[in-house]
Amino acid sequence: MNRIFFYMLAAVVLTTACDKEKSIPKMTMTTQKVGGLTIILAGSGKVTIDWGDGSKKEEHTLSEFYTTWTSEHRFSHSYASGLVRTISITGENVTHLSCFDIGLTSLEIGQNVALTHLYCSRNQLSSLNVISNIALTTLYCYDNQIGNLDVSRNSKLKTLYCGPNKLKILDVSKNSELEVLYCGSNQFTSLDVSKNSNLNTLICDGNQINNLNVKGLTKLKNLNCGRYTYTPEGLGNHLTSLDVSGCTSLSTLNCENNLLTIESLNVLFGTLHENTISSGKDIFISHNPGAEGCDKSIAENKGWWVAIRSE
Repeated sequence: MNRIFFYMLAAVVLTTACDKEKSIPKMTMTTQKVGGLTIILAGSGKVTIDWGDGSKKEEHTLSEFYTTWTSEHRFSHSYASGLVRTISITGENVTHLSCFDIGLTSLEIGQNVALTHLYCSRNQLSSLNVISNIALTTLYCYDNQIGNLDVSRNSKLKTLYCGPNKLKILDVSKNSELEVLYCGSNQFTSLDVSKNSNLNTLICDGNQINNLNVKGLTKLKNLNCGRYTYTPEGLGNHLTSLDVSGCTSLSTLNCENNLLTIESLNVLFGTLHENTISSGKDIFISHNPGAEGCDKSIAENKGWWVAIRSE
């Protein structure tokens, strides 16, 4: 009887320990990088890093993130060969993860609901799932090959850098806190930011956008829906009209390399606000069909500098 009781107790202890281990959030990433790489983490409590090459697991105590990444947040490792390695990071309170430019082909972060900041740019990711990361406020995933990005459940998101990638659709209608959106060099044909009343910076150049509604975005300061670099085949977008009525904080507008005619540009000038802004007000209209013949005085009389570049 005692022996049976002992076995039962041992089984309960083992099961409890396994359940506890399973309950600790784990993030995994796959890389074939040769040489050194660095992962940056912040948060609180203990974290375990398994570098996936048979080396001893590392245990660290996380530091809170303040305004800059410092040395105590950096964890480095080196691989002698380019074998596929799966790195595992286990910890209950990892709030910041930077795995920037380390050759990642996959990244799984769904278990970590505490994550608020993710930097995974300049990798080889074809997909990224952040549906479960409801605390996320900052996401940098540019310079990957991501074809789909669902941020509909990331209601706290304030900063999103997701271009260049291969996105054909980006729905930010549920991201009412969004302040900064960089989504240039993707494959959109439309972008709706009408629900993003807190937006102050929108960079959406180098897509295929036919229609862009920014009317009434009173906090919008910087709008780039064009492209500074001119190439004969490369448009900033495909805009034939643009209305910035109600964008009373706007100070920089780049709509270069679109399809704006003389009439369209004159209408656009008419929607520009007349407010005085200490930093000045600039609008860039080069390489539109109507750039040379439009009536710049409509904008200039409102205090705007109209830039037309010949290169």
